[in-house]
This record gives sequence, structure tokens and C-alpha cells, in this order.
Amino acid sequence: MGNLNNSSKNSSKTALHVPEILLPNPENKDIDLKYWSVIACDQYTSDKAYWEKIEKMTANKLSAMHLIIPEAFLSKSDEDSINREIDEKNSKMQSYLDKGILKSEGNCFVMVDRKTPYEKSRKGLVVALDLEEFELTDNVERTESKSLIRASEGIIKERLPARIKLREKAALEMPHIIVLIDDPKKTVIEPLFKQTPDLEKLYDFKLMEKSGRLKGYKISKKQIIGKIEKSLAALKQKNGFIYAIGDGNHSFAAAKMHWEMLKSNGAEMNHPARYLLVELMNIHDSGIKFYPIHRVVFNTELKELLDKMDVFFKKKGTKIILDEKNPKGQKITILSGKKRLSLSLKNSEFIIESFQNFLDSFSDKDIDYIHEEKKVRELAKKGNIGFLLPPIKKAEFFKIIRKQGMLPKKSFSIGHSDEKRFYLECRKIR
Repeated sequence: MGNLNNSSKNSSKTALHVPEILLPNPENKDIDLKYWSVIACDQYTSDKAYWEKIEKMTANKLSAMHLIIPEAFLSKSDEDSINREIDEKNSKMQSYLDKGILKSEGNCFVMVDRKTPYEKSRKGLVVALDLEEFELTDNVERTESKSLIRASEGIIKERLPARIKLREKAALEMPHIIVLIDDPKKTVIEPLFKQTPDLEKLYDFKLMEKSGRLKGYKISKKQIIGKIEKSLAALKQKNGFIYAIGDGNHSFAAAKMHWEMLKSNGAEMNHPARYLLVELMNIHDSGIKFYPIHRVVFNTELKELLDKMDVFFKKKGTKIILDEKNPKGQKITILSGKKRLSLSLKNSEFIIESFQNFLDSFSDKDIDYIHEEKKVRELAKKGNIGFLLPPIKKAEFFKIIRKQGMLPKKSFSIGHSDEKRFYLECRKIR
């Protein structure tokens, strides 16, 4: 375990590392956490209006908005403009450090209690994890990996270059990553909340856009941290690994690739970029709900798509069943204008994976991954084709990762869009 001196000597036991946490300086009267903290950059990717609203809201304020690049703005940007944007964000990070806008809380974890529009409480623990214990692979098939940290979904490679470039010169990391642990007896995170009265409260504020409330408490005592590591080590016996990435697979992959590049260029093994800031959550927390991530295919005729689908699955020996009122097994709902079709696949055990393989064969189509069913329905009425996918049962999540390996990209979401992690905790990586 990385101890309070940032040692990485024993981190391989649980991949746990105690980071130096930076937070907006509470002594700075110009900082309002409601405007500082903004939602993860990979949300609302087809809703530029949301991000334009946040840009205006934070324009003259100190905010994490000035340190991130929303993915909604990336798809139509050329490489030069993206590079300029990255340089601007990195410059702003350094400026925030130089001006004392961020304050060090020392080496610690942060116990987090998030209230969302749908859940009264969702408990978490902000820690750092060792990227040496994460094996980066784009193979969704079952592997014999012995890494303690496992990816849960396939990676959309087009989304990595900008993230890697941003991290290469960044002074800070400020990730939105959620990492899940399989702790049915609630031995790691939940016991910490019994100590709330004795812990230093770091923040307590309402999030913007009616996204709930966020509270954070400092965990720095060696005795408590030692118990956390011991409980995490015990979880390894059940699954053979400890952590599964719940949200932020792309950010984790980008951090890993950046670290591997640094190593290849001679970086020392205690380099701060070896570690990555994440929020741990127990998959058995009642505040965690799994929802499907839906698909929308733009600028395509329904008949053309169905014809291609028929050809694709025939080659796979799979039969398409449409318009079945009650198809057996999992189904996908297809929306196009006023049309609504029910799709199931015969001889296909896992419909999400099979369907995603079909979508991946569309190299010339514009496809987006959307959390909200309402947004899919709106886009389907505008001449696009929407696909409503079935949910994955969270009780089967670790079993799938253990036996099958990664799920297809964008297979599930933890909560709705406005429940996603908001940026707050920071950490130096240079």
C-alpha cells in the first residue's frame, strides 16, 4: 500500500495508493463549489446545448469547466483546434496551481456521500490505484489476466488520443472514474460512515443543475487506512481480482497508455503518473443502479439498416426476429419515426455483444451512445434510428467480468446522466 509518504513499496497487494489530494481552496472567497464542480466530460455527448449553458454559467468563475474538454465539442473539431484547446486547459491547470486556487489536504482518502435526484445516498471512497495492476486490452473475450484491476467494457479507440494528449502535459488529474468492488458484507466503505462524527468534513454543497448534493470527509489515519487495505485484500479471494471499472474505462485506458509511454522513456517507478485517482464504490450499495446505454444511428434509412443487419447475422448463423410481441430472452427496441420494432436474436446468448458487433461493422456511420431513453426517442423522431437496449443485472456484473472478460463498449451506466460523478478532487501527476 502507498503509505502517507507516497511510498509504492507494497501497493501490489491491493493496488491501493494514498494520494495527495488537492481541493479548491476554501479560503478563496471567489470559489463557489456549485460552479466549480461540473459533470463528467463524457456526458451529454449529443447535447451541446447543455455544455454551452454550463460554459456561460461558469464563464467568469473559477471552475473545473476550464480544465476539461467536453466530448460533445470534440466530434466536429479538427486536430489543430483540439491541440490548441488542450494547451489552453493545461495552461489553466498550471495557473490554478501557481495562484493557490487549489489547496493540498495532504495524503489522504476522501469518503464521499452523494445525494442524487433519484437516490438519497450513494457512498464512495476517493483513492488512487496503481496502473501497474491494470492490464490494458481491447479483447472482450475471457482472458487469463492476473491483474487486480479489470476493465468492464471495450474501448472506443477514437476517444483516446485527445485524452492521452491532455494528460501528457497536464499538471493535474481530475478524473471522473468510478471503480466497483464486490463487497456483499460491506467491509470496506460502509464502516467508515459510522465514524463520520470524528472525521474532518472537507466539503458539503449542492451540485449545479439540480444534480443533488455532495459531502466529503477526510480519511488520513494510518490505522483506518490499514483496515481498508486489509478488507480489500480479502475481496481478492472471491473473484481473483479486486476492482472492476464501473465508469471511466476510457480515462483509465488513457492513463495507462500515458504511464507506459513515460516508462518507455525512462520514468522512475515512483513517478506520480503511475497512479490514478478514482472513486471506489461497493456494487452492493443500494444507491447504485445499473441502466442500459442506448444507441442512435444518424443519417440512415431503416430499411437499409435492417437489410445490412440481416446479411450480417446470417453470416454469423444467427436469425433476426422482428415484431415479436413477447420474444424470449433479451430484446432490443428499434425506433424510427413513428415505427417501433422489437428485435431479438436466435442462437445468440448475449444480445448486447452481438448487436454491438453489428454496429461496429458500420465504419461509415455516425453512431452515438446515449443514457436517457427520452433523448433517444426525440432523436428517432427526427429521422434517425434509435435502439433501446436491455439492462445488465448488477448482481451478475462481477461474474461476467470474471468468466467472460470485458463487456462490449457502452454496455451499461451507473445511474442516469445527472447522477454521474462531478469533478472535484485533484492530484498532481508531474
